[in-house]
Amino acid sequence: MKTFKVGDKVRIIDNLSLHNLKIGSIVTIEVAKPEHDYCVASGWGLGHEDIELVSRITITQNQQIEKHLKSGKSITAMDALVMFRCLNLKGRIYELRQPGMNIKTDMITTTTGKRIGKYSLIKE
Repeated sequence: MKTFKVGDKVRIIDNLSLHNLKIGSIVTIEVAKPEHDYCVASGWGLGHEDIELVSRITITQNQQIEKHLKSGKSITAMDALVMFRCLNLKGRIYELRQPGMNIKTDMITTTTGKRIGKYSLIKE
């Protein structure tokens, strides 16, 4: 079975159940429900057999973390693991700082007494 992700560009290869999408049309997956179907920009649901992958845009962990920080939010290693499956937040922060991103580190104490780093963007 083919799998697709939100944001994938797909080509319509069968339109038996679709009224306004032509074979060969390229659309973007908006909602992915692998067990059922996929919802595309037109609002139509498509099955696995109706579409083929054209391109997949991969967003790196650095891009995800940068976007998160630029939205005004802070992040800890546990946040990064849960949200972005990032196992090495300290390394990603180092890489983001290299081109000049101003990220501050606040050491906080968890409810269990452990001290961890909490990263946020320095407002200029």
